[in-house]
Amino acid sequence: MRPTSAIGRTPVNGEVALSATRGLFNIERANLRTPASELNATGQFSVERDESNLQLNLASNDAGELQNVLFSTGLLSDLDAKLASYRIKLGKPGENEFDKKEAEKQTVIELGGKLAFNGNIRGKLKEPVIDGQASLDSLIVNGRDLGSLAANINTTADALSITNGRLAERDGGNLQFALNVPLKEGAGTTSIDATLDKVNAGNLMAAFSKLSESAERYSNIESEVSGRINIKGIPDAMNGNAELRFSPGRIGGEPFQSILAQATFNGTVVNLNNVVAQLDAGRITATGTFNTTNEAIDIEAHGTGIQLARLAAFAPAQDVPPNVTGTVDLNAHVKGTLTAGDFSDFDVNFNGEGHDVKINGRAAGPVTLVGRTENKQLNVTFTTGVLGGQPQTVTAQVDLSTPNLATTINATLTSADLTNLFAMLLGRTDIRVTGHATGTLRASGNLKTENAEGVEEFGIAGLKGTANFTDLAVQIEDLTLTAVSPLIVDFSGNEVTFTKTEFTGQNTDVIFGGTLALGPGGTESLRVDGRLDLRALKGISPDLFLSGTAEMSVRVAGTFDSPRINGTASLRDASIATLVGDQRLTVSNVKGSVRFNSNQAQIESLTGVIGGGRVNVTGGALLAGFMPSRFQFNIRGDNVTLPYPEGFNSTADVDIELRGQQTRDQQIASIISGTINLRRTLYTKDIDLESLVNRRREAVIEQGGEFALAATAQFQDLRIEGRDALVVKNNIADTVGSVSLVVNGPVKDPTVSGRITATTGTLTFRNNRHEIQRATVDLPGRLDADPILNIQTVAEIAGYDVITNISGPLTSPTVNVRSDPALPQADVVSLILNGQLSTTGTGTSALAQSGLGTAASLLTESLISAPVRRATDKLFGLNRLEIDPLVAGQGGESPTARLTVGRQINKNLSVTYSTNVTGNQNQVLAVEYRVSNRISFIAQYEQGSTTGFNPHNNNFSFEVRLKRRF
Repeated sequence: MRPTSAIGRTPVNGEVALSATRGLFNIERANLRTPASELNATGQFSVERDESNLQLNLASNDAGELQNVLFSTGLLSDLDAKLASYRIKLGKPGENEFDKKEAEKQTVIELGGKLAFNGNIRGKLKEPVIDGQASLDSLIVNGRDLGSLAANINTTADALSITNGRLAERDGGNLQFALNVPLKEGAGTTSIDATLDKVNAGNLMAAFSKLSESAERYSNIESEVSGRINIKGIPDAMNGNAELRFSPGRIGGEPFQSILAQATFNGTVVNLNNVVAQLDAGRITATGTFNTTNEAIDIEAHGTGIQLARLAAFAPAQDVPPNVTGTVDLNAHVKGTLTAGDFSDFDVNFNGEGHDVKINGRAAGPVTLVGRTENKQLNVTFTTGVLGGQPQTVTAQVDLSTPNLATTINATLTSADLTNLFAMLLGRTDIRVTGHATGTLRASGNLKTENAEGVEEFGIAGLKGTANFTDLAVQIEDLTLTAVSPLIVDFSGNEVTFTKTEFTGQNTDVIFGGTLALGPGGTESLRVDGRLDLRALKGISPDLFLSGTAEMSVRVAGTFDSPRINGTASLRDASIATLVGDQRLTVSNVKGSVRFNSNQAQIESLTGVIGGGRVNVTGGALLAGFMPSRFQFNIRGDNVTLPYPEGFNSTADVDIELRGQQTRDQQIASIISGTINLRRTLYTKDIDLESLVNRRREAVIEQGGEFALAATAQFQDLRIEGRDALVVKNNIADTVGSVSLVVNGPVKDPTVSGRITATTGTLTFRNNRHEIQRATVDLPGRLDADPILNIQTVAEIAGYDVITNISGPLTSPTVNVRSDPALPQADVVSLILNGQLSTTGTGTSALAQSGLGTAASLLTESLISAPVRRATDKLFGLNRLEIDPLVAGQGGESPTARLTVGRQINKNLSVTYSTNVTGNQNQVLAVEYRVSNRISFIAQYEQGSTTGFNPHNNNFSFEVRLKRRF
């Protein structure tokens, strides 16, 4: 036998041998197998007669497979239909879209792992009496594994009885239960006796989430629940009690310390004796009753010190304002009957008072909410000081006698200060927006409406109203916009209509009127004409500075889901500035126009000036509503000067393409590619070699505003070329070079590959000029990868040509030095570090000199000379101050050190003074003038020791140094 069904195909093999006598079948042999399951049966059965007596033994290693086989036979079709009436689905839903959507509305039960049943079936096969033991490795409800299940099962034609039931969770929690359920109407009542011990509350709530909206809301609870439920006589003759204790945990990510719920059951009434929720901040208590027959409720609740920021965990997110802090004390009493469509007998009373309430960090002043029911009218008064000065009051009347809860809302504003309101709406920004308003607001409609799917829901979507402002002014920094009186706005749940609204101000006169859609079902019919001072848009970003005027003539038509925009917008004498690092980048003399045509925006012309160079932008965008869904812009600039990269001042010709599209999560994914031809890029900041070599890549910490484009944009093969365009003039280099680079990756953290080549120039180390013969820096194009150096320099020191080769990674380069004429390695190193040979009159070994002497020189340079040199440069105008150790001494003298001070007058003229620190001073004063890299003049005066013999005492010399290669 091979069953086929929409669920799947599972081969069933085995043998069945039967003999029959007058409708009674005797099983001689019965053994059926699937790849993972086996069924053995003995005994006899009859479909109509009460003579069945079967012994079944079922074992499966894959309960899911067995579930599919049973459904494919059609034996469980009646059970499946009955469960469907309770929105319960047995088995994994199908893969098509219809099955997936249906599963979202149902409780889906799946079986997993091993399954076993051993029991007896008696009576008629149509209405059997089943008695046996069942076990299951994994019970999966709504995608959550509740654990293993074991129970004794006994069924008759009238009732189902489960005893010794045990649900064991993977993490140690367990649920022991007994259950009796009538299978026929009038066959008795339902009873349940369950003991919970550290059961996962989230799993339990998820299991019931599709049966109740409130259960689905709290299915994100993280806690363990213990207690007992013992109820008999369900549903109309209930008798029993329940007590549940929740351990410390979280609801919606917000912590709580404990929750205790105690209830008793009497007839059709559930008495909620005590509910106590102790939050991390605040306490909620509740008592009341609920009648299961007519759904009559009488609930009283109290909340003390409840943090408003945490209310979102206990209610739908859209019902709680975001970024609201402070505490509130609440008292509420609700009494009535939850009869469908009828609230006429409801009596609702509540009051609440806020303490230190802030919205987006702005104080909301005194906040109170009071509701009272009188003559079937719920009167609500909301008072707040958020608008400054005199507290503003909003009143509402809800007619509980109407099926759809007819509601009226009224508010009056008298010179209301809008400063705090704008601060709350705009969030954290450095832009100050103030204003004041005088007017009235009135809205009416039904709180109970049907949504687009025909499902009834409660909310303000059914309200319509009018706002009439006789005085409205908004000030953005120093720009004031005033509404021409009166300003009338009609609004509904999905539309807002402006009746010829006009705002005027400096360089601003904007008229707009018509209808703007706010939600599905709304229609668009809006026109906007006039001119706008661009300073009004400063709130886009605190790092963006705008000036100039925009003129517009735009029409919006269509629907909320498919708006169409037609018209033009143009800029005149505009200026746009932003911050790049600590530099201000300004685009001046911006002129251009954009034409809108249904779902397209095309740049007709757009030009500006950046750093003295002219920029031209072309391209356009496809619009999805009011946002670009896809765009492409070409940016061309000639002789543009930018403070980029950081520390550089660059002049270049640019040809860049910017393209992108909107992603599924409503982000803008953009790509920047093209070519930048450098004319000149200058770097003049001094470099600390020690910090450069020991640098570490630091995480980027950004503050202030940021454009969405910069946050998501990517470079794609952006080429940067510049022949003899790189100029470095600072404390260690005076050189000219070329660059050939490719930039990829995120704009905020790109990778750069390519080569930088120095074509001419000098490097300065310890006040010696090293002429560049060859210098390249290769960038591997990987994050955190070291640049690869290949540098060769030559310097004339004490009459010797010293050649230095540096190669390898920047943080661990290989350095080779030699001299012409040739000298021992120690002498060459000493020349570079100290400007003199390491060999001394005492015959100290070269090894000692190059080892101890070099170490001392380097330590002195890093720890003493460099910091002191910087300090003296600031205090005395000296830009050379060194303390060089002479570890071995000279002429048999003790070790000493030599102090050198100097001043670089200009690029070619320097003055130095040098003396020993000890009593044998040996003072030298020298003036050097470099005519070129090949010739220099040195005038030197030397005064020897006053205590010992020195052939160079009071000696004046004049040198002409010529350099030529053969």
